[in-house]
Amino acid sequence: MKPRYLDYATTGNLIIPMLFLDSEQYMQLIDDCEAGKLEMKQKLRTKKRGA
Repeated sequence: MKPRYLDYATTGNLIIPMLFLDSEQYMQLIDDCEAGKLEMKQKLRTKKRGA
């Protein structure tokens, strides 16, 4: 089953997917987000439409 939402963090033009983070890396992202260094986003997955 695929995740329904895509969670990621952005800083500049760097996108950091949050699927593969361990707890220490996640906590570092939370700290950086609170400090204003990056922005966390959540996007609802959409179905691809066939031709």
